[in-house]
This record gives sequence, C-alpha cells and structure tokens, in this order.
Amino acid sequence: MVGPPTTQSALAATPRSEASTRVAALGTILGVWAHPDDEAYLSAAVMRLALENGQRVACVTATSGERGTADPASWPPEKLGAARRRELQASFAALQSGLGDIIEHEWLGYRDEHCADAASEAAAMELGAVIDRIQPDTVLTFGPGGLTGHPDHQAVAEWVSIALSSRPSIRRLDAVVAASWVEHIQERVEINAYFDDGYPEIVDDAEIDLNLVLDEALWTVKDRALRAHATQTQPVFEHLGPELWRAFSIVESFRTHSISNPTGRERMLRATP
Repeated sequence: MVGPPTTQSALAATPRSEASTRVAALGTILGVWAHPDDEAYLSAAVMRLALENGQRVACVTATSGERGTADPASWPPEKLGAARRRELQASFAALQSGLGDIIEHEWLGYRDEHCADAASEAAAMELGAVIDRIQPDTVLTFGPGGLTGHPDHQAVAEWVSIALSSRPSIRRLDAVVAASWVEHIQERVEINAYFDDGYPEIVDDAEIDLNLVLDEALWTVKDRALRAHATQTQPVFEHLGPELWRAFSIVESFRTHSISNPTGRERMLRATP
C-alpha cells in the first residue's frame, strides 16, 4: 500500500434510480461463481438492487472454498468448507430485506482448487440443469481469464460457455476490472497483490455494459455482505483499513461476453473446420 488513505471516493456514485433501472433490464439473474465470497465481491449490489426491483435472483457456487486459507493447520479443509458455507448464507441474509425476498442457491460440490481437473462437459451439463430450472435472462460470471487468473474461476467460465452454447437466448455478463477503478485506487493499493501474474485485464469503461459505483446505502449493504465472509474478508479489511476497503469494493463492472474474447473451448470451436 502506498500513499495516504482518503475519506472521499473519487468516483461519483451511480444515481440509485439509474442503477435500479440498469439492473431491472437484466431480468431474472443467475450468478455462477467458483467460491463463496466471489458473488459478494463482484455482484452484491447488483443482487440487492434486483431484489428491491422484485426480480428473481439465484446463485450457483462450484466449491465450498475449503482450501482458501494461509493457515491450513487451524483451518483444515473440512472445517473451513463448513465455515464458508455458513458464511455464504449469512452474506445472502445481509443482502435480503427480510420481507420475503430470497436469493436461491445451489452448490455444485466440486473441490476447491481442482475445478480445472473436472470434466468440462459433465460440469457444464450439471450447470445446464440448474440453468434450465432457474430460466435466467442473464448469467453473471467470470470472463475467460477468471478475472484474477485463478484456475477455478477460469474453469467455471468454461463451463458457462459450454452450457450457454445451446442456450443462446440467455445473456451472459462477465465481471471485469474497469479502467476508472484502477485509476481510482492504483496509487493507494498494490493491486497486483490481489491478482495472479498477468492479471487483471483492465477494460476501458466504454466497453463496459454495466458499471455501478455504489452509493452510501448500497455500500453499507455490500459491506455487511462482504464482512459475513469473515474467514476471507477480515484479513483484507485489516490490511487495507476502512477507507481503502471501501474504495477497493465500491465498484461492480460487467461486460457482455463476446466470442472475440474466447474461452479455450471457444477458441477450439472457432479453429474447427
């Protein structure tokens, strides 16, 4: 971390009515993610706005995130996986109003850090069955690089590509890192510490289809949802401090998936005569 923290976000909040309208256009939403907390970091505000709009919101999580620790002696996989499952439910509860709105959820049951070892076609078929039950208008997920470069994220992106190849009416939005967010935070946070080598891919704001800068009320809800994932987020919060923690998580950005930015399977299909 370099430079002093700031008490003021340099990014102007998206007006609430405008944000709600943009999210309403997504219809029924299904998030497809690799680990508990992916959904909160990348789409907590989108989910909350959708619930407020009366939209159906569902989420699929591929693994329990049972290996997501730097202290496996204190957090063996079985213990951590159970804790992260509880944290996910608490995070969903933080996003719901308590007035009957729910976030539907399904686990796929794959092993953390081993999604890339799974048979992609079989995983996509399992995911496809969930998609057919939910009937989403929009799927939110990772882009081909997995946003951070994590192999589990990349595998999930591949499964979504296969599943949606036979469901072309469903819109897919890939989570991205916006250039405006990088400009906003790069002098105060060592961004590369949170991404694998070669990542993130930084996307010009003009290419982004849904770019939300959270207002104070939305941020407060997202903060609660993120803090519910305490095994993962508490160390980040302690490292960044409250002001940089807010700046780090204040934006949610997605662009429409394109074959011009393909997954491995899409490259293979394009190369087939």
